[in-house]
Amino acid sequence: MTKNSTYPHLVFVYGTLQSGEGNNRVLLGVEGKDATLLGEATTLQKFYMADGGFPRVAKTLLGGFASPIDKGSCFAQIKGEVWSLNDSALKNCDRLEGHPRFYCREQVTVTLLKKRVRLRPWMYLIVEPLRPYECMEKTKAGILEWRRGALVT
Repeated sequence: MTKNSTYPHLVFVYGTLQSGEGNNRVLLGVEGKDATLLGEATTLQKFYMADGGFPRVAKTLLGGFASPIDKGSCFAQIKGEVWSLNDSALKNCDRLEGHPRFYCREQVTVTLLKKRVRLRPWMYLIVEPLRPYECMEKTKAGILEWRRGALVT
């Protein structure tokens, strides 16, 4: 992976695109030089997260339960990674995520954990609302985090 962190696109990933996960190669490209990891981060905004074999993050639940007033156990900040990507890597991610029909890429505000810096990367949100019974529970730290199909506690 190159040390260049000046690629034009920032993307926040929370699932199989993360370091060590099966789709991380989509970010890195054939030669492993299409992206640079900037670090772990959490979203400022709260979302709903479901697993079901691959992680999905949404703003809403089926049935319309979708506001900060809903303090359900699956409504929390999301932990993941921020990557700096070139044009090719962003196109590959869009293709993998089915943007804009399956996942829709939106800008969100995140905080890089080590540097305590706020950034506005893209994040892939599932288009369809999640079903309440699919939702993952928060960790003891009060966040939602996915790794290899299992919630981190």
